[in-house]
Amino acid sequence: MYKPYFKILFDRISSHLVNDVPRIYPHFLLKLKNVGEYQAKNVLVIIFVNGKKYDSKLFSSIAPDELVELSRISEDDFKNSAIRVDVHYEDVLGKLDTMVFIKETGTPTFIVMRKSRMPGLLINSYETLLTIWRVFIFHYKLRSFMRKTEKSLDA
Repeated sequence: MYKPYFKILFDRISSHLVNDVPRIYPHFLLKLKNVGEYQAKNVLVIIFVNGKKYDSKLFSSIAPDELVELSRISEDDFKNSAIRVDVHYEDVLGKLDTMVFIKETGTPTFIVMRKSRMPGLLINSYETLLTIWRVFIFHYKLRSFMRKTEKSLDA
């Protein structure tokens, strides 16, 4: 509910320009796309290669259908290393969440891991109530913003 959904994309690039000189350097360009209906705010992406931090990027927001570049990884590292991409974000209701993408050594695809709900009646009921409260607050703020905008346009 009100959550963005992400997808990891990658392109194999055999050369690129360095100071207007073409260099042959086979590598993969990792990209992140928001395939959901809602915007993600304060997005922190951390990339690990073989368990060691490789790169990190911070984005103020990623809109629906927006594609952002993350990092370039050499072809050897991409094919022969375990890669983990942690995506930490805030949804439109202000709730923090995480998605983790994992690519094992020798496999060409990423597997998506998402936090699941814990078993239990009280904790899940409390989280559901908080979500409902956030939805009401979000709609209240949206309506008040719309009223203020209409008043300023009428004046």
